[in-house]
Amino acid sequence: MANIRHNNIQWAHRQEHWKQQDQIRFYQSTYDLIPVGLAMIDRISTRILWKNKQFITLLGHDDLSAWSLLFPSDQLRQEQMIALGSGQVDCYENIKPFTNTCGQKGWLKIRISPCGYSDDPGICYLLMVEDYSSYKKFEEELTFLKFHDELTQLHNRTYFDHAKKDLDQACNLPLSYIICDINGLKLINETLSYTAGDKVLLSTAKILSDCCRESDVLARIGGDEFALLLPKTDKHSAVILLNRITAAAKARSPLSAPATGFLSLSLGYATKEVSAEPLDQIIKDAENHLVRQKLFEQKSLHSSLLASIKATMHEKSFETKEHGERMAQMARALGRSLGLSDSQLQDLELLANMHDIGKIIIDDRILNKPGKLSDEEWLEMKKHPEIGYRIAQASPDIKHIADSILFHHERWDGNGYPQGLSGEHIPVFSRILAIVDAFDAMTNDRAYRRAMTHSDALSEIKRNAGSQFDPVIAEEFIQLLKHETSYAHFRH
Repeated sequence: MANIRHNNIQWAHRQEHWKQQDQIRFYQSTYDLIPVGLAMIDRISTRILWKNKQFITLLGHDDLSAWSLLFPSDQLRQEQMIALGSGQVDCYENIKPFTNTCGQKGWLKIRISPCGYSDDPGICYLLMVEDYSSYKKFEEELTFLKFHDELTQLHNRTYFDHAKKDLDQACNLPLSYIICDINGLKLINETLSYTAGDKVLLSTAKILSDCCRESDVLARIGGDEFALLLPKTDKHSAVILLNRITAAAKARSPLSAPATGFLSLSLGYATKEVSAEPLDQIIKDAENHLVRQKLFEQKSLHSSLLASIKATMHEKSFETKEHGERMAQMARALGRSLGLSDSQLQDLELLANMHDIGKIIIDDRILNKPGKLSDEEWLEMKKHPEIGYRIAQASPDIKHIADSILFHHERWDGNGYPQGLSGEHIPVFSRILAIVDAFDAMTNDRAYRRAMTHSDALSEIKRNAGSQFDPVIAEEFIQLLKHETSYAHFRH
């Protein structure tokens, strides 16, 4: 019996030992799964008594150096420990840059709390270490975006408004202000795409940055506007800088090649010379100067840009230039026959040359495809009247014919596009253009078919009068072109 009792006691002790070991392994495994570094620190020796795997992973060094690396200063460590041990503070927290023994740099969030028994809570310290690098990077990105423009990486309007207040001091006088506006950016966006517009913005930002000093404040303050604050800069120096920016912009992009990066800038400036002058008034003076410059440059600028866009359009399709010229002659003749005024005839001829301007951003493979378009390609092609409309709206030279461009593929019966207008709701210029456009397309070779004869094309016009075409204008056109000699004039 005694042996049995002894064996039972030993078995119970072993079970208890195993139970304790299982608990230790269980807690150790659990702590090793936690994504935060944990360690127990002895209060007296400040040695690490225990740690989990994440603690080793984050710090990357041995137990003896970990404590010192977290607190390089013995005095700081001692002060913090005294404050924790005495109960002056419940917890010590800090976020600090850190380089482990492997040379890896980052940020750590540290939290130290006293722990122990109820009669001596400061017998040891629980140290929690968390990788804070991603959070810190996110904070820095948010701070950057708060004061910077995402595209150009320059300062934004928020930063600029703060900088105005900081620089508006007597010690910075004379204080000059330059405002810069990109000419024709909307037209570039509408014709060459917003990607091209972004390239222009980036080019402008680069030019302005290269022309600035470190003490100057440069910001993008609007969609196409940039501003410069120049401390300790008189009028003469401001004009020199303004001229340097203008020269750099002209050298950057010739007007003849918009597809490679059109760039034209208007600039205005003003200088604050005495403290009594309000900076807001100086800024207003610079903006007024800019407006005067834009009024002076705008007409020639848009004419040049529009000519460049038209040249690019001609390059995209071998038929565009000749097609426009033939249509202009036929449209003018038909318009004169309908009794249009000289100014209306001029606008009609302009429309004939510019009606397909929206094709500038249609894929070349669709424009010149030698065969029938797929459904997807046809949907893409049908976008060109609306694209052309937006281009015209952005250009003073052709804005007045924007509606006629938009509706030149509408049908008399309402089955056209893009809006399905019918009858006299379609602008008369669009109705005229629809007829001469169809006739020219039918009587000229295409990659996928041979040209129709003159008489067959006129028969097709007559057959579709009242459905596709305005019947009155269609009959007038047929009468106009009933003689072969008259048609030959338009072909050559």
